[in-house]
Amino acid sequence: MKSEASLLGSALIVGSFLQDTATVSASLDEGAGRKADPLCADISADSLAEAARSLPEGTAAQAVVILPDGMVFIGTNRGLFRRRGDEILQVSPHSAGQNVSDRLLDPDIRALAADADGLWIGTAHGLNYYVGDAWFAFTGEDGLPLLDITHLAVGGDGVLWIGTPAGAIRFHAGQWRTYAGRRLASLVVRPVGSLEATGDPWAPFRLVDGDGVAVDGVAAFLRDLQAAGRSTATARSYGMDLLRWFRFLWAV
Repeated sequence: MKSEASLLGSALIVGSFLQDTATVSASLDEGAGRKADPLCADISADSLAEAARSLPEGTAAQAVVILPDGMVFIGTNRGLFRRRGDEILQVSPHSAGQNVSDRLLDPDIRALAADADGLWIGTAHGLNYYVGDAWFAFTGEDGLPLLDITHLAVGGDGVLWIGTPAGAIRFHAGQWRTYAGRRLASLVVRPVGSLEATGDPWAPFRLVDGDGVAVDGVAAFLRDLQAAGRSTATARSYGMDLLRWFRFLWAV
């Protein structure tokens, strides 16, 4: 079996080509997956709905990152917003008069992902990095191979994965690598692994791979759900979503 870290990379590498295959619904991002990792973008429909209620009228939440300290970053069609508690603040004014390196490349944010230091922001015109109060931009002039960014994820090893309609990009230690060309029309997803009931009220389900080994990232996520007071039915629903996605990842 592939490691959870490598599965994240596979998820984004193939994500750009899913338009040629049956739609796969769920989102796991590097490590275990988007639903399981609080530093990943587009984490759930509930999170997007909650974020949308906090935004100015006419502003749509399109990606959300929740940091361990409770800070919430919201990518919208009108820039980047930051929320802590009931306070919400727009942090990304977009001005065509600013230097590219000092501004958000495009106010229409498609994807977010956080690493240990800052926030990656994906747009149709390239990639931004927001750390502290500083903005950094990456475009073709900086070596970014493809600009039309639709997905982002950061792995446990610090690698940034970038999804685009034309392929996926791996960015690490200042180096860009593009993955493109593979089509998934002939991919066979086998019914390996399972979601097992445990009988434990604090961890009612566990997801295991084809060898019967529990997937640690999913186990941690399901425990967090129970600790947050979510119902057993909710845990099972998330577990089944994750099982379907892991079966896809194991296949690629």
